[in-house]
Amino acid sequence: MNTVVDIGTLYLSEVRLSYFYGFEPFLGKPSPQIPNPKPVYKASLIMGPDHPDLKKAAATIDAVGSAHQWKGGLTWAQVKAQLKAQDKICLHKGDVSAPGDPAVAGMFYLSATNSKPFTIVDGDRTPLKASDGRPYSGSIANAFAKIWAQDNTFGRRINATLTGIQHVRHAPSFGGGPPPASPEEFGIIAAFADEAAPSGVEAFDDLLG
Repeated sequence: MNTVVDIGTLYLSEVRLSYFYGFEPFLGKPSPQIPNPKPVYKASLIMGPDHPDLKKAAATIDAVGSAHQWKGGLTWAQVKAQLKAQDKICLHKGDVSAPGDPAVAGMFYLSATNSKPFTIVDGDRTPLKASDGRPYSGSIANAFAKIWAQDNTFGRRINATLTGIQHVRHAPSFGGGPPPASPEEFGIIAAFADEAAPSGVEAFDDLLG
């Protein structure tokens, strides 16, 4: 595992992914505030209230906020109160920030984006691509994010840039239906090997009969 290089680098273990756009970017709809949205890669990293890394995420945000010299001479305590009231901190409470969303009900989530593709690997650190069928919204993953303070003409926020995702294991997909089948779940087609069809074929015939 990589070494933490500064106070803004955050590693989260075994979070659940939601709104995962890692292989293709997400393009939001134009709005008065953002008339020309740019495509972004993103994910929400969901943690339960007893997740061991939840306090670490909050502490990292506090460290970044405290270290930043906020314009106007404001203290982090003052800015933090404002940002919490406006829901402009990347760590969110699901019931407050996304009421009615069953994926985050009773949970917390870190909202992280990146304008560029981020690293996506399997458990053995092999790079993954979309055709591998993992990770996906609903699956369990480890994640690296960089927490940083925004303090400019576009306003004040505490943001998270997603820099890497590692697939850990399958879980029910938020997109509907079960997780993708593993290639190993299939039998070998007779035309490609000198062996009988998998036993599942006979079981299927019995079901129809």
